[in-house]
Amino acid sequence: MYGDEAQASRLYADATNMLNGLPADIGESDQADRYNELKAQAEELNQKLNKVEKANVSSLATLGNGSNLINLPNYFAVEVNRTIIAYQKPAKQIQDDVLKSSEPIVDSTALNSNLAAIYNGSELFVWDYEDDIVTGRFTTGVPSGSSFGGMKTYATNNRVYILDKSTGEVKNFNTGNRTFTAGTVSAKDDAFKNGSDLAIDGNIYVATGGTILKYNSGAKQEFNIGISGLSGTTKLFTQNDFANLYVLDSGNKRVIILGKTGALVKTLNSDKFTELKDLAVDEKARSIYVLNGSELLEVKF
Repeated sequence: MYGDEAQASRLYADATNMLNGLPADIGESDQADRYNELKAQAEELNQKLNKVEKANVSSLATLGNGSNLINLPNYFAVEVNRTIIAYQKPAKQIQDDVLKSSEPIVDSTALNSNLAAIYNGSELFVWDYEDDIVTGRFTTGVPSGSSFGGMKTYATNNRVYILDKSTGEVKNFNTGNRTFTAGTVSAKDDAFKNGSDLAIDGNIYVATGGTILKYNSGAKQEFNIGISGLSGTTKLFTQNDFANLYVLDSGNKRVIILGKTGALVKTLNSDKFTELKDLAVDEKARSIYVLNGSELLEVKF
């Protein structure tokens, strides 16, 4: 098995099927010790295949029980009951009343300068977070409610990309003069209708159906993901200058790092991963920032 992960994966699957096929009371019989030994060996192989490591996790702050992490150049924040609770990155401390918005922030993505795009559940806006100004209300082609699957900015063209689950499309919207123009379709696949998030680095990655799909210029690309069984609430993060794709698999309480070909780099586990919601990454600093319940965690890798 050494050096042959594909063969090791097949052997693990075979062993798991055999163990699962044994009688339910095997663990209470005279074969219990042998059964438990085999289960432990199979789990050890599974840990090695998934390159599992215990994460180095520290708590930075309590932000509040928001659903998404607002990631701005100098702040991490969440919105709770129309109040934005912000963690100032350089000062490494909570700052009250520093960020305000006249619109609810269901999701957001930073743009150039001191601007961000925000989504209120049915509309897009441009938010000047330094001057507390919200402009450019836009609804054309914008999904609402459960049809919204996430939003990201591609820094190279400053466009906002949105996953529309109702149509199975990733749409991009141009931003300029603090407003939006009608979106165009960047990728389309019926599999997107079950998507939970997207990321973009020139390629578009969509988490859906327990895996991740990759597209470029509308065409599906080969992407052999090195891990399986992702949950339906998986979140993604990368940028065009990143080496890796970062995956928050909240349903399985783990953080996964993949290479841009899909190869598994490592899987990070921690007892502190109890209610994973969202993530942001500073790859140069080798830090993954995770919203876990109301807590902002820093995961070093």
